[in-house]
Amino acid sequence: MKSEHFIKLALNTAQKSNSKFRLGAVLVKKGKVLSWSPNQMDKTHPIQQKFSRMPFTIGLHAEVGCCLGVGLGDLENASVYVARVLKNGETALARPCQGCEGFLRHVKVKE
Repeated sequence: MKSEHFIKLALNTAQKSNSKFRLGAVLVKKGKVLSWSPNQMDKTHPIQQKFSRMPFTIGLHAEVGCCLGVGLGDLENASVYVARVLKNGETALARPCQGCEGFLRHVKVKE
């Protein structure tokens, strides 16, 4: 099943995160990977600031990071797979935070 491949890629991407919350996101459209990104605490972006629900945002969330550099037309109807490495080293699927959910809706990522 293709979705399992994308989930594994998101998990592998999460392993590369330098964040306390180790997440990885993979952006997919029509069965092809467009981009991927881990949470990155050493980077930020104005889009992250705009959609954040916190008064300050430290770092770049994986969901926003994987959309940067992808054309808006390519984002529309794309899917994002988000996975997480837990504190005990186990892995799990994850949901975007409220700010990232708002951003993904804004750029018309479907799920």
